Amino acid sequence: MLSTICNAVKDNVFRHVRRFLALLSSAKVRSSNMNCDVVTTVKHDMSEPVVEITYLDGDKLVLKGAKLNCTEMVDAFQAMCTAKEQQAKIAAKK
Repeated sequence: MLSTICNAVKDNVFRHVRRFLALLSSAKVRSSNMNCDVVTTVKHDMSEPVVEITYLDGDKLVLKGAKLNCTEMVDAFQAMCTAKEQQAKIAAKK
């Protein structure tokens, strides 16, 4: 499950978060994993933009939009997904 929390501060501050969420919400990406749910919550409490990704095993990846651009968020997400795939392969061999 992919759960996202976007804390709306200013348009230019969280445009990378919006772009990242648009990538994850595209039909092509969503069709690659039917178990993925994208839930977006927009908060207007003046806090920094955050994307929180919760995996089925309970692990979380927190991406702080004020410190990362879209490419860096995609890289971190892909790295975590690759690590999880490798863990699943190792567990399947046991």
